Amino acid sequence: MAELANRPFRSIADGKSGAVAVNALLHLLSRDPRVQDVFAQRMAAYLDLPDGDRYLLKVLSGEQVDARWHEVIMSSLKLPYDWLPQLLLNRLVLETGTDGALSLGIEPPAQVDGIDRGRDRSADGHIERNIDWFYRSEIKAPPESKRQLAREYVEAVARKTPNHVRSGDARAVVQDGISLAKRLLATFEPPQPLPK
Repeated sequence: MAELANRPFRSIADGKSGAVAVNALLHLLSRDPRVQDVFAQRMAAYLDLPDGDRYLLKVLSGEQVDARWHEVIMSSLKLPYDWLPQLLLNRLVLETGTDGALSLGIEPPAQVDGIDRGRDRSADGHIERNIDWFYRSEIKAPPESKRQLAREYVEAVARKTPNHVRSGDARAVVQDGISLAKRLLATFEPPQPLPK
């Protein structure tokens, strides 16, 4: 089952950037209280089934769709990415290291493959920052204002470069970053066609 988590991500625009963007979004969503609540409910439901382990394996492999998980994730997060529920569920099961997941031989990956390790880490940092801005301003409950994110950005730049003159409003930088994040996520292609 480890191969489920180790398949490379692909993006129409840029596979490496798409992998960084999807990993960053899955990381943030896996810590979202709404997602954690639904995940805990679904795991309890799996454990209550007579063949819960087998059903969970089918869901993780893509053979079976957990319609309730898909519905709740899509409706509560209001994101248009059909690939999201399946990849998020896989990520959560792998990250939790629950006894059920471990007994099924599922091992959590350190990082999903598909990212070129020789890649410029500053570019990855910008993608992760943009995904963070997207999450915090449009997904998180309650959302944070773009003005607040811009203030934080200006302060971070000032800390990194002490001689930098703090000027103006960086909301355009934040908005552009969010737009780039959305574009990367919209062009993402899952590792294989996921069941609907």
